[in-house]
Amino acid sequence: MNRQTFRGISNRGRRLLAQQEGSQLDFKAHPDGLHSEDLVAFANSETGGAILIGVSETVTEDGLQGTEITGCEIGDSAKLAILNRASACLPPVHVEIYFENTSETPFIRIEIPASARRPHCTASGTYKVRVDGRNLAMGPSEMLGIFMDRESEKFFKRFATATEDLKKTVEELRESLRDNKKC
Repeated sequence: MNRQTFRGISNRGRRLLAQQEGSQLDFKAHPDGLHSEDLVAFANSETGGAILIGVSETVTEDGLQGTEITGCEIGDSAKLAILNRASACLPPVHVEIYFENTSETPFIRIEIPASARRPHCTASGTYKVRVDGRNLAMGPSEMLGIFMDRESEKFFKRFATATEDLKKTVEELRESLRDNKKC
């Protein structure tokens, strides 16, 4: 069972805090900045990703993007709000929620794996995908590509099963014909 609360920062949390926002990472300063379309976008992407709530973007002395842990409320109500957003998506988005740095300035890490059930949309029917640090609307061609990938995999599995069944049937017929010739 995965530990979901960390006193201090987990190794995964440290690695994420050292990165810039991108296709697999988003920062939200406040919990109310998290929307269902954020969850949908990561679930619809090829790799999934993580959202850190209670973390703000900063600019380092070098002019690069950095991070600052500003903190946020953690606990059952925060977790329930995130789970409700994920459940409201169609189909529901699977998320894993972790509370980090609970002894000082807590923040929330949400892990959203790439979904085998994609495409997902918000309750209002918005389809998004995470690309280059942004949530972009999915067009018909992207959605068709996802459906084709998913359905072609199902087709090949059914085709492989049917082929194996046919091979067994042909082999049984051969044996039956051999047995009949011997008689």
